Amino acid sequence: MQDFIYILEQLEKFNIDAKLEKLSKIFKDKKVVIFGANTSFKAISLKYDLSKYFNIIGICDEKFSLDSSFE
Repeated sequence: MQDFIYILEQLEKFNIDAKLEKLSKIFKDKKVVIFGANTSFKAISLKYDLSKYFNIIGICDEKFSLDSSFE
């Protein structure tokens, strides 16, 4: 939990907004699968609407299942 809170605090410092915009242009009109959905991914997905940036068709990590949510 402490790692999760730290990551949330650091998101602004690393200018994630700009990085997501840049990546969304690279992956425009492409299907995206997320591999290794770790704590950082969960923190980013809670703070940002990733569907706005990417066409995510799957998440490959044993922590997530079809019925799990990011909350």
